[in-house]
Amino acid sequence: MISMDTAAVVDATYRALMLVLILSLPVVITSALVGLLTAMAQAVTQIQDQSVAQGLKLIAVLVVLALAARWIASELYVSADQLFASVGLGGANAQ
Repeated sequence: MISMDTAAVVDATYRALMLVLILSLPVVITSALVGLLTAMAQAVTQIQDQSVAQGLKLIAVLVVLALAARWIASELYVSADQLFASVGLGGANAQ
C-alpha cells in the first residue's frame, strides 16, 4: 500500500496550484488586455455593445491557447510524471 505523509500531500498540492496559476496566466493576461483595449476603443467610439468585447476576447484566448498548447501539455506531463514518481507509482523512467 502506498501512503504519503502530510508534508508530501501539502507539497504536492502547492506544486499543483502553482502549476495551474502559471499555466493559466497567458490566457488570463490576454483576456484582460483585450478587454481593456476593447473597452477603451468602445469608450472613444461610444459603441457600447458587449458582444464585440466578448467576441474579441474569445478569439484572442483561442489563439493564445492554440499557440501555448504544446507548452501547457509538456508542463502538465512533466508535473504529473514528477508527482507519480514521488508517490511511488513509477513515472516515465519506471521499470
